[in-house]
Amino acid sequence: MKQIPPDNRPKLVTTFNGYYSIDEFSETIIKGDAIICPSKSVRNFILDHFAFTKKKDLNVIHKGVDSKKLPYGFEPNSKWLQQWTDESDSFKDKFKITLPGRISSRKGLHDFLHIFYYLKKDGLPIHGLIIGSVDSQKENYYSRLKSDIRRLGLTDDISILNDRRDLREIMTVSDLVLSCSIIPEAFNKACLMALSIGVPVIAYSHGILKEQLNTLYPYGMVEANKKSTMRLKIREFYKLKDKPKPNKNDQFTTDCAHKKVLSVYEELLLKSA
Repeated sequence: MKQIPPDNRPKLVTTFNGYYSIDEFSETIIKGDAIICPSKSVRNFILDHFAFTKKKDLNVIHKGVDSKKLPYGFEPNSKWLQQWTDESDSFKDKFKITLPGRISSRKGLHDFLHIFYYLKKDGLPIHGLIIGSVDSQKENYYSRLKSDIRRLGLTDDISILNDRRDLREIMTVSDLVLSCSIIPEAFNKACLMALSIGVPVIAYSHGILKEQLNTLYPYGMVEANKKSTMRLKIREFYKLKDKPKPNKNDQFTTDCAHKKVLSVYEELLLKSA
C-alpha cells in the first residue's frame, strides 16, 4: 500500500469483530481508513487499548437478524406445534425457561444451574431447556454439566436439546429466554432472535446484550454475573400478572446493517473524489 501514490491508494475498510487480543494482528485491523465495530462496547474496547485510534474512524454497525424470517409475533405452524406437544408432554404445563447457545462454560451454564436450583427451592413450577451444539473439544465439560444436573436433582427439570434447527419455534413456546454469558459478547444472535419475535429475555447485561436489551427490553437487564439478582428478577417476572413485552426490533436488523455498511463505503468514496 505504501508503494502506491497517496492519491491512487484504495480506501481500506476493516471490521474489528470482537474483543481481540492486543497484538500486531489487531493493530493491523485498526489501520483501516474506516473500521466497523459490531457494538459500542467493542468500539470502547478499541479506544481503551489502542490509544492511537481516531474516534472518527470507528463506525458502530450492529449486526442484525432478518426481520422477514423473524417477524414480531411469529407463531409456529400447526404441524410443528403438534410435534412439540408430543415431545414436551412431560413439562407442557411448566413455566419454560430456555437458555440457547453453545455448550460452553463461557455461556454461564453453571450459573444457570445455580439459579434454576434455587428457583425450584422457591417453589416455581419451572422447566429448563438448554439448546446448543456440543463441540468435540467440549465433551468433558458436557459430561460434567450432565453430572451436575443429576447431582442437583434436576434431571426431570432440565432438558438438554443440543443443536436444533427449530430454535425460533421453541422460543415462541418458551415463557422466558435467558442468557448467563459470563464474559461480554460482541454478538448474541439467539437472544436477538427471541426479542425480535417478541419473547422476553432476561440476561446479564454486558457487551452487546446490554445494548440490545437497553433498546428492546430494558426490564430484562441484570448486572453481569449476579446470580442472586437474576434469580430474583426471574421470580418477579414469573409472578407478574401483566408481563412486559419487548419493543419491536427496528434497529438490529440485517437491512439496517447493510445500509450502514454501504454508507461507510459511500462516504469514503466521496472523500477521495
